[in-house]
Amino acid sequence: MTEAFSQAPAEQALGVVVFLTDGQASAGETDPERIAERAEQGRGRFRVFSFGIGDDVNTYLLDRLTERARGTTEYVRPGENIERAVTSLAAKVASPVLTDVTISGAGVELYDLQPGSMPDLFAGDEMVVFGRYRGVGSREWSVTVRGRRNGRQEEFVTPVGDGQNDQARYIEQLWAARKAGALSREIRLRGQTRELMDALKQLALRYGILTEYTSYLVQEPTVALRGAAESRQMQAPAAAPADQAGANAVGRAAQERSMRETVHLDAIVVTGTGREEDVSGFSKSRARSGINPTQRVGGRLFIMRDSTWTDLSHGDSLRVVSIAPYSEAYFALLKALPDLRDAAALEHVLVAGRRASIKIEDGGKTRWLPGELERLVREFRG
Repeated sequence: MTEAFSQAPAEQALGVVVFLTDGQASAGETDPERIAERAEQGRGRFRVFSFGIGDDVNTYLLDRLTERARGTTEYVRPGENIERAVTSLAAKVASPVLTDVTISGAGVELYDLQPGSMPDLFAGDEMVVFGRYRGVGSREWSVTVRGRRNGRQEEFVTPVGDGQNDQARYIEQLWAARKAGALSREIRLRGQTRELMDALKQLALRYGILTEYTSYLVQEPTVALRGAAESRQMQAPAAAPADQAGANAVGRAAQERSMRETVHLDAIVVTGTGREEDVSGFSKSRARSGINPTQRVGGRLFIMRDSTWTDLSHGDSLRVVSIAPYSEAYFALLKALPDLRDAAALEHVLVAGRRASIKIEDGGKTRWLPGELERLVREFRG
């Protein structure tokens, strides 16, 4: 790699280094951390694309090499076609459309974009970015995409309306899935910290995102609240550069990338009722941890607890209002909160809001007192 970086690319050219390996460093400098640091110092304006061939590669090293180099790591598992993977990359990088991409807002603050570092855009590629925004005033705001094309700076501006979106919950969960993948990768490459683990835990509870670090969080509350979460947290895989090789490490790295780039929820959250689709790669760990039946309804993830479908984002601090199914109060509630209709079809269900949760169960409220429903709607919507 030192030799590859020795001659800088031409001023208006896209410099690309492709690194292929079928194992771990065995001569000269063998420490993955020092190799990655030296490569970053000498990289200059090159992009680095890594290929790990087989299951003996050090995933820590390959992902460190590409994390800041606007490249990617491809893992070619035993039996997969190496030539096809490399040829696909060669065809892609031969036609750069927009490099050094950045995204910014005017009249609004954009933050927590996923991916955090924008990749280059090549011919035939699609770039999907999720993010959060705040500080919207009464005036119109816009999003600007900037980048370089053929040595020139390009800029694309589009106005954005701040209206209600029926797909907002779905988009939030896609953002959360990418965020979870980024946090999991950060933990693997940097090691566990309380801040990272807490952030990942909050994502898991609010959005129902399952990873090897968060699958235990959707067990019965009595298990998680006894401190099992803290003890299990310490058992989660920590960053250990020398040990991040083998089939499990390669699978974990590939799964994290899939989450960071996902545009479909089914690949990273529970989609079935009472069974786990194997696409998430964590079905075995879920079975061992005794996770209850789950299902997704109306953009929310529910788990069966005490004979009630419970919204995974419900917390004990939320006030719970119980309503009898098919009562006068029930139909008035669905009229005031029509987005609850899909969840209400579960009958015995607990749906979480911002400052209050709604539970539909036998023996619940049948009529509303004056102003009571209006107050609940305000608390539910926050």
